[in-house]
Amino acid sequence: MPDNTQDHTTVTKDGYEVTLHPAFSSRCSIRSHGQNANEVELYKQQGVHHLPPGQTKPPVKHEIRLKGGQFGRDIALSVHDPKHHIARITVEFYGDDHQPGAGTSDATMETFDVVNDSSCCPPVCQPTTTAL
Repeated sequence: MPDNTQDHTTVTKDGYEVTLHPAFSSRCSIRSHGQNANEVELYKQQGVHHLPPGQTKPPVKHEIRLKGGQFGRDIALSVHDPKHHIARITVEFYGDDHQPGAGTSDATMETFDVVNDSSCCPPVCQPTTTAL
C-alpha cells in the first residue's frame, strides 16, 4: 500500500468492506447481475475533503480495496495517476464457478464502480466568515 495509507477511508456496508482515498473517490458502488440484480452504494462523498496542509492536489498513488460480499471478494487495485486523468474505475467480477484459464467466457456476477469526481480543498475551499 502507498505511504499515504493513513489518509485512506474504510467503509463497511451490506457485507462489503471498501477502502479508498477520499480525495479520489466521490462514489463507490457494487452492482449484482442476473435475476436479483441490485446496486449497493458503498461510499458517497459527504462535503469537501480537506487535503493535508501543504498538499494542493489529490495523491498520485493510492489503493482501492474491496472485501467481502456474497462471493467473498478480496481485491486490491494500486492506482498510479500522476496526471490525474482517471475518471472512473470499473471492474467486472466472475462468480465462484469461474475456472481461470478455461477460456469459457463465464458471465460476470458483479460490477464494482469507483468514480473519481471528488471535491477537495484546495481548490474548492469555502471562505471563512468572521463574526462582527
